[in-house]
Amino acid sequence: MTVGILITNGGPHPAIKLAEMNADQLIQIELSAAPDLRASGLELRAMFIAILEGFHEQLQLSERSALEEDTSRLLIPTVADQTLIEDTLTQLCAAAQATQFGEHYRKESVREAIRKVLAQYFRISMDIERSWCADRNPNDTNAKTYKQTRQAAPL
Repeated sequence: MTVGILITNGGPHPAIKLAEMNADQLIQIELSAAPDLRASGLELRAMFIAILEGFHEQLQLSERSALEEDTSRLLIPTVADQTLIEDTLTQLCAAAQATQFGEHYRKESVREAIRKVLAQYFRISMDIERSWCADRNPNDTNAKTYKQTRQAAPL
């Protein structure tokens, strides 16, 4: 697992950055890999990033819009939408089928691992939106409760 920190100043992380970090959890390419495997892996990573960027952007816009309508959503547990996870998984695995890694991504154990990674990253993306919402609305009662809860039990 790769652990990193994304730092922004004044707003949520761009979807492309979340997609890149997410893709790095789904395909890891060793420098020592055979040149043809490395090239193929890098192509698949680029496909994954393109797919993931669209889904992360969709999720960010959806969460942001919902929070603008009702800040009480800040107090609801963050749960990634299963349909979004499955749609993302379907597109990722379809992209992999066009490569020499297709068989690997057909394995149910691999697909289940991807579901878990997607759920984690989508929850993180939602939580970042919630954090920025709370920051933008410091006098909102729900935002205050959210921040107190986050400080008492951080992620």
